[in-house]
Amino acid sequence: MKGLVEMFFNLFGKRNLLTAKSGDPDFEKEKVSFLQSIKLVHCSNLQTWHKFPRYQQCDAITYYDYFIGQQQLKKLESAYSHVIGAYNKLAQLDTGEVKVYKTFTVEVAPSLFHTIRGISLAMPAFEETVVTVNEGEWQAGKLIVKAKWSKKSVQVTYACPSHIQNAEEIAVTRKKISELTADEQAAFHEIKKSRFSQPVLFISHRWETKNHPDPDCNQLEKLRLLEDCFIIYDYCSFPQEPLNIDEASKLQCILKYMGKLIENVVILHSADYTNRGWCIYEYIASSFLSSVVCDEIQEPAFVALRDWVSTRVPFPTNLFRDSWESQQQNYINDSILSNVNKILPLFKNSAFSKEEDRKLVRMLLLELLNAKLPARKEHQQYLGEWKTSRWTRDELSGAFENELTWDREISLSRPSFDMHVPATIAEAVQLRYSIKRDTTFKTTLF
Repeated sequence: MKGLVEMFFNLFGKRNLLTAKSGDPDFEKEKVSFLQSIKLVHCSNLQTWHKFPRYQQCDAITYYDYFIGQQQLKKLESAYSHVIGAYNKLAQLDTGEVKVYKTFTVEVAPSLFHTIRGISLAMPAFEETVVTVNEGEWQAGKLIVKAKWSKKSVQVTYACPSHIQNAEEIAVTRKKISELTADEQAAFHEIKKSRFSQPVLFISHRWETKNHPDPDCNQLEKLRLLEDCFIIYDYCSFPQEPLNIDEASKLQCILKYMGKLIENVVILHSADYTNRGWCIYEYIASSFLSSVVCDEIQEPAFVALRDWVSTRVPFPTNLFRDSWESQQQNYINDSILSNVNKILPLFKNSAFSKEEDRKLVRMLLLELLNAKLPARKEHQQYLGEWKTSRWTRDELSGAFENELTWDREISLSRPSFDMHVPATIAEAVQLRYSIKRDTTFKTTLF
């Protein structure tokens, strides 16, 4: 049984579109309508479908329904937290995982003749204990090791399965669970089986024909590998032509705020994926937001971009003056900028099924760059300080035609963080759609 802590991380540990403030007053007004316009497909449906259905024929919940379900689940989890805690504890302890419970050092006296010594060790606390030593071997309660001319230390480790070590605590926890009421048991099983704890994945894919994105079901076959998730898939999730007035309004709202959906992204491979305008936008956005959970393409410039974007520098040692941290940040910013300059020309030459979409996607990219492109750190030569300068919208607008440039100041090189984004859906499922974060320099002020 997997601990519910991990399960609830996906529910409560990530940004919630319904409750989070975006800073965009227009979006705040239209948020509910936006979420009600999007249909979410549960991965279990993919097993029974012979082909992806159009939005208008797709029987699925809306994104708004999903968030309402999350809120109800959160209340249930809060009311029965003691039940969840008991089951989590049992799941954590009652496993066959071998865990170390004792580590100590044995000093071996020197010997001019390299004598073989047998040193008695303390008896293990548990019968199934596995004893490991970094030198020599353990035999019948003794460390058998060759002494040398100088004193040396041997590291000894005792380990055994968790369920053996924690047998008493497991018995107490089982007793508590056996004493739960019928309502408490029912609540726990309702929480455990609820789909509203599962993440929503955004599927970034190439339409294979103008009328249907996946006529031969190649994408459907791949996505059948997904487990325990909902998906956003253009065709099922967004209104499709021909549109009535209400559907046209919904689609315009979705396209306007498309950037809000670029989370937990799965990039599906296609031979001409990086030649398509919408695909390029989704790839750039998900790379800038470090939100890719699976990337079948692994295009080097995009991989480098998301690695550099996710790279962190140490917390400043001096809160009142910039120093070498700014030099490292400059190096990171320069690396981000270099990859942006490699990627943006792809959009300039990309194709759209509807050429009028180019203006909209360009606007979305401009908003993304304006929000996410790191500021320049400029060293003030005579002041010994660093000035932070944001990019202007005019500068960013020019990036679609020419490279973004700046006077490269003093920088201090450092390696990028490697996000290790899975290249297959099977691996992404195995990792439970997790996104690796840079915690190298996680520090506190005191």
